[in-house]
Amino acid sequence: MSAALSVLLLLLSDDIPVTGNGRLPSEVAGTWDVVRVAVDNQDASHWGSVPNDPRLLGRTLTIDPVQVQFEDGKELGCKPVGSGQLALHYDNQVLLLFQRRPPGSKPTASFDCAKAASSTERTICASFDLASWDRSVAQAWRAALDRRPQKQAHFRKTQKEWLHARDACGYKADCLDDLQWRRVDELTQE
Repeated sequence: MSAALSVLLLLLSDDIPVTGNGRLPSEVAGTWDVVRVAVDNQDASHWGSVPNDPRLLGRTLTIDPVQVQFEDGKELGCKPVGSGQLALHYDNQVLLLFQRRPPGSKPTASFDCAKAASSTERTICASFDLASWDRSVAQAWRAALDRRPQKQAHFRKTQKEWLHARDACGYKADCLDDLQWRRVDELTQE
Protein backbone atom coordinates (compact mmCIF):
# COMPACT_ATOMS: atom_id res chain seq x y z
CA MET A 1 0.00 0.00 0.00
CA SER A 2 1.39 3.44 -0.88
CA ALA A 3 2.26 5.83 1.93
CA ALA A 4 -0.24 8.42 0.65
CA LEU A 5 -3.05 5.87 0.58
CA SER A 6 -2.09 4.66 4.08
CA VAL A 7 -2.32 8.23 5.42
CA LEU A 8 -5.70 8.79 3.78
CA LEU A 9 -6.97 5.44 5.10
CA LEU A 10 -5.89 6.52 8.58
CA LEU A 11 -7.82 9.77 8.13
CA LEU A 12 -10.90 7.72 7.37
CA SER A 13 -10.80 5.68 10.55
CA ASP A 14 -13.73 7.77 11.84
CA ASP A 15 -16.79 8.36 9.69
CA ILE A 16 -18.78 11.59 9.67
CA PRO A 17 -20.43 11.79 13.09
CA VAL A 18 -24.16 11.37 13.28
CA THR A 19 -25.94 13.95 15.44
CA GLY A 20 -27.95 13.03 18.52
CA ASN A 21 -31.14 12.86 16.45
CA GLY A 22 -29.62 10.27 14.07
CA ARG A 23 -29.00 12.81 11.29
CA LEU A 24 -25.80 13.79 9.48
CA PRO A 25 -24.40 17.25 10.21
CA SER A 26 -25.81 19.90 7.85
CA GLU A 27 -22.33 21.19 6.92
CA VAL A 28 -21.66 18.01 4.90
CA ALA A 29 -25.05 17.90 3.18
CA GLY A 30 -24.92 18.59 -0.53
CA THR A 31 -23.61 17.26 -3.80
CA TRP A 32 -19.96 16.23 -4.13
CA ASP A 33 -17.93 15.21 -7.20
CA VAL A 34 -15.04 12.71 -7.29
CA VAL A 35 -11.83 14.66 -8.01
CA ARG A 36 -9.24 11.97 -7.21
CA VAL A 37 -9.07 8.17 -7.07
CA ALA A 38 -6.37 6.45 -4.99
CA VAL A 39 -5.83 2.72 -5.38
CA ASP A 40 -3.74 0.19 -3.50
CA ASN A 41 -1.99 -1.26 -6.57
CA GLN A 42 -0.47 -4.07 -4.49
CA ASP A 43 -3.90 -5.66 -4.06
CA ALA A 44 -4.40 -7.97 -7.06
CA SER A 45 -8.18 -7.99 -6.63
CA HIS A 46 -8.29 -4.29 -7.58
CA TRP A 47 -6.05 -4.21 -10.61
CA GLY A 48 -9.17 -3.27 -12.57
CA SER A 49 -9.13 0.14 -10.87
CA VAL A 50 -6.33 2.58 -11.54
CA PRO A 51 -5.28 5.85 -9.92
CA ASN A 52 -7.62 8.61 -11.10
CA ASP A 53 -9.73 6.00 -12.86
CA PRO A 54 -12.01 7.72 -15.42
CA ARG A 55 -14.79 5.28 -14.50
CA LEU A 56 -14.90 6.93 -11.05
CA LEU A 57 -13.68 10.51 -11.61
CA GLY A 58 -16.54 12.98 -11.86
CA ARG A 59 -19.10 10.63 -10.35
CA THR A 60 -21.51 12.13 -7.82
CA LEU A 61 -21.95 11.66 -4.08
CA THR A 62 -25.16 12.98 -2.52
CA ILE A 63 -25.36 13.62 1.20
CA ASP A 64 -28.66 14.46 2.77
CA PRO A 65 -29.45 14.65 6.50
CA VAL A 66 -30.19 10.90 6.62
CA GLN A 67 -27.77 9.12 4.30
CA VAL A 68 -24.62 9.21 2.21
CA GLN A 69 -25.24 7.72 -1.22
CA PHE A 70 -22.85 7.30 -4.14
CA GLU A 71 -24.05 7.54 -7.76
CA ASP A 72 -24.13 3.75 -8.09
CA GLY A 73 -26.52 3.42 -5.13
CA LYS A 74 -23.97 2.33 -2.52
CA GLU A 75 -24.44 3.84 0.93
CA LEU A 76 -20.97 4.71 2.19
CA GLY A 77 -19.20 6.18 5.20
CA CYS A 78 -17.05 9.23 4.61
CA LYS A 79 -14.96 11.77 6.48
CA PRO A 80 -14.17 15.47 5.94
CA VAL A 81 -10.44 15.80 5.09
CA GLY A 82 -10.15 19.49 4.30
CA SER A 83 -12.01 22.60 3.37
CA GLY A 84 -14.80 21.54 1.04
CA GLN A 85 -13.39 18.02 0.62
CA LEU A 86 -14.46 14.55 1.71
CA ALA A 87 -12.78 11.18 1.38
CA LEU A 88 -14.44 7.79 1.40
CA HIS A 89 -13.68 4.15 0.90
CA TYR A 90 -15.34 2.93 -2.26
CA ASP A 91 -14.27 -0.53 -1.17
CA ASN A 92 -11.40 -1.86 0.96
CA GLN A 93 -8.59 -0.68 -1.33
CA VAL A 94 -10.06 2.18 -3.39
CA LEU A 95 -10.30 5.64 -1.88
CA LEU A 96 -12.21 8.51 -3.48
CA LEU A 97 -11.58 12.19 -2.77
CA PHE A 98 -14.58 14.47 -3.32
CA GLN A 99 -14.88 18.22 -3.82
CA ARG A 100 -18.13 19.97 -2.88
CA ARG A 101 -20.04 21.14 -5.94
CA PRO A 102 -20.62 24.88 -5.49
CA PRO A 103 -24.26 26.02 -5.42
CA GLY A 104 -25.32 27.40 -8.77
CA SER A 105 -22.48 25.71 -10.65
CA LYS A 106 -23.09 24.51 -14.20
CA PRO A 107 -22.07 21.23 -15.81
CA THR A 108 -18.62 21.23 -17.43
CA ALA A 109 -17.99 18.96 -20.41
CA SER A 110 -14.70 18.23 -22.18
CA PHE A 111 -15.66 20.91 -24.72
CA ASP A 112 -16.81 24.51 -24.36
CA CYS A 113 -20.53 24.32 -23.53
CA ALA A 114 -20.96 27.95 -24.61
CA LYS A 115 -20.23 26.73 -28.15
CA ALA A 116 -22.46 23.62 -27.98
CA ALA A 117 -23.99 23.40 -31.45
CA SER A 118 -25.72 20.03 -31.72
CA SER A 119 -28.63 18.63 -29.73
CA THR A 120 -26.24 16.02 -28.32
CA GLU A 121 -23.79 18.64 -27.08
CA ARG A 122 -26.60 20.73 -25.56
CA THR A 123 -27.97 17.63 -23.80
CA ILE A 124 -24.52 16.83 -22.38
CA CYS A 125 -24.08 20.42 -21.21
CA ALA A 126 -27.45 20.37 -19.44
CA SER A 127 -26.54 17.41 -17.19
CA PHE A 128 -23.85 17.07 -14.51
CA ASP A 129 -23.80 13.30 -15.01
CA LEU A 130 -23.51 13.43 -18.80
CA ALA A 131 -20.91 16.21 -18.68
CA SER A 132 -18.80 14.25 -16.18
CA TRP A 133 -19.02 11.13 -18.36
CA ASP A 134 -17.99 13.27 -21.33
CA ARG A 135 -14.88 14.38 -19.42
CA SER A 136 -14.24 10.76 -18.47
CA VAL A 137 -14.41 9.65 -22.12
CA ALA A 138 -11.91 12.37 -23.06
CA GLN A 139 -9.58 11.40 -20.21
CA ALA A 140 -9.81 7.66 -20.98
CA TRP A 141 -9.15 8.33 -24.67
CA ARG A 142 -6.02 10.41 -23.90
CA ALA A 143 -4.80 7.75 -21.46
CA ALA A 144 -5.33 5.00 -24.05
CA LEU A 145 -3.33 7.01 -26.61
CA ASP A 146 -0.53 7.47 -24.05
CA ARG A 147 -0.51 3.78 -23.04
CA ARG A 148 -0.56 2.43 -26.59
CA PRO A 149 0.99 5.01 -28.96
CA GLN A 150 1.42 2.31 -31.63
CA LYS A 151 -2.41 2.06 -31.83
CA GLN A 152 -3.12 5.78 -32.36
CA ALA A 153 -4.64 5.21 -35.82
CA HIS A 154 -6.95 2.54 -34.37
CA PHE A 155 -8.00 4.76 -31.44
CA ARG A 156 -8.67 7.74 -33.70
CA LYS A 157 -10.78 5.60 -36.04
CA THR A 158 -12.83 4.03 -33.25
CA GLN A 159 -13.27 7.41 -31.52
CA LYS A 160 -14.59 8.95 -34.75
CA GLU A 161 -17.04 6.03 -35.11
CA TRP A 162 -18.05 6.37 -31.47
CA LEU A 163 -18.62 10.13 -31.83
CA HIS A 164 -20.90 9.46 -34.81
CA ALA A 165 -22.94 6.97 -32.71
CA ARG A 166 -22.98 9.39 -29.75
CA ASP A 167 -24.22 12.25 -31.93
CA ALA A 168 -27.05 10.04 -33.18
CA CYS A 169 -28.44 10.03 -29.61
CA GLY A 170 -29.50 13.67 -29.91
CA TYR A 171 -31.57 14.67 -26.87
CA LYS A 172 -31.83 11.09 -25.53
CA ALA A 173 -29.98 11.25 -22.20
CA ASP A 174 -30.29 7.49 -21.55
CA CYS A 175 -28.66 6.76 -24.91
CA LEU A 176 -25.81 9.18 -24.16
CA ASP A 177 -25.29 7.82 -20.65
CA ASP A 178 -25.10 4.24 -21.94
CA LEU A 179 -22.71 5.05 -24.79
CA GLN A 180 -20.43 7.18 -22.61
CA TRP A 181 -19.88 4.74 -19.76
CA ARG A 182 -19.41 1.88 -22.24
CA ARG A 183 -16.80 3.90 -24.14
CA VAL A 184 -14.91 4.70 -20.93
CA ASP A 185 -14.95 1.01 -20.05
CA GLU A 186 -13.69 0.02 -23.53
CA LEU A 187 -10.87 2.58 -23.46
CA THR A 188 -9.70 1.67 -19.96
CA GLN A 189 -9.46 -2.00 -20.98
CA GLU A 190 -7.43 -1.32 -24.17
